[in-house]
Amino acid sequence: STTWVAWCNRLRAAMEQAGFTRLTAQGLVGALEELVGNVQEHSDAVDSGVAVFRTQSTITELVIADLGIGVLGSLRRHPTYCDLTDAGRALELSVQDGVSSRTDAGRGFGISALFRALAGLDGHVRFRSGDHALELRATATGVAGQAQLRQRSPLSGLVVAARCQP
Repeated sequence: STTWVAWCNRLRAAMEQAGFTRLTAQGLVGALEELVGNVQEHSDAVDSGVAVFRTQSTITELVIADLGIGVLGSLRRHPTYCDLTDAGRALELSVQDGVSSRTDAGRGFGISALFRALAGLDGHVRFRSGDHALELRATATGVAGQAQLRQRSPLSGLVVAARCQP
């Protein structure tokens, strides 16, 4: 919609003003659009979805959230993951290339787009779904080895929060 396009343009402009190159800002906006697409395709609660951003000085924060079925509920739709019972394991799988609740080829690469966009930006992203949170740091060579999975109190849906700076 024109409202969404205008919102994405405001985000890109705010990021450029915060010191990101135009190409980097476009990459992060594209990654955010992938995550919003995930809300539309996988959450079963599109109307609950929100996307917000904040820039302060050189730091940009992005949050995409919904009150849907969560990562575990979504992945369980795929025959390979139908027996999955652990929300933490579902989060770990969801950030791997090619993992999706959809069975059509070429699916499950949206999270990679986020990591590519965050590479070299001191990027930090946190995924929160079910009773777990997965925190990752993106570096120029991919995802750093500091991935931390922690059990948390139960939460409906999915929250993805990213923070980066040029």
